Amino acid sequence: KDFYSDLFSRYKLDCDEDGVIIERPVVRPHDNGGFFVGAADVVSRNVGNLYPPPELKVKAPLFIMPDDYLKLIENLEYYLKQQLVFIQPEESKWRSELSHKDNWGKYLIGKLDDIELQMLHYHDESIAYKKWNNRIERIRWDKIIFKFNDQNGCTKEHIEKFIKITQKNKLCFVSK
Repeated sequence: KDFYSDLFSRYKLDCDEDGVIIERPVVRPHDNGGFFVGAADVVSRNVGNLYPPPELKVKAPLFIMPDDYLKLIENLEYYLKQQLVFIQPEESKWRSELSHKDNWGKYLIGKLDDIELQMLHYHDESIAYKKWNNRIERIRWDKIIFKFNDQNGCTKEHIEKFIKITQKNKLCFVSK
């Protein structure tokens, strides 16, 4: 128990009412004018995989497939102004890529125009809608950081495209 208390404190992790670890990235200004980014999401995933206490599960609130994510960040302001709507799993353009997963069909899929948000942490549309809009309102456009990683079918071409995107403040985590 002390190990987890120390870990949660050090990496700014938290649990929801179901005992699910919530990723809270630690981002703060650095003395050199840039940003310090704590590896909360990397640590919480790794801790969940390496040292899982039986009462805790590790989940990220949502994920976006690489093609959609790259399209989203290329035109972020447009997409974030779109109305969030929900679709059924069988309507998802990513059905063939995701339907083999154990949790397929057990979470909400939100849509902003043609971008799909796989909302793993939500099961109630009204709660997901409210949380999404609250997060949009809290965006600090001058402090935004774009994080990308090599999960969910990400290819070398996706990473190269992410690198070429003109947005500032980009981070890319890869396993190789």
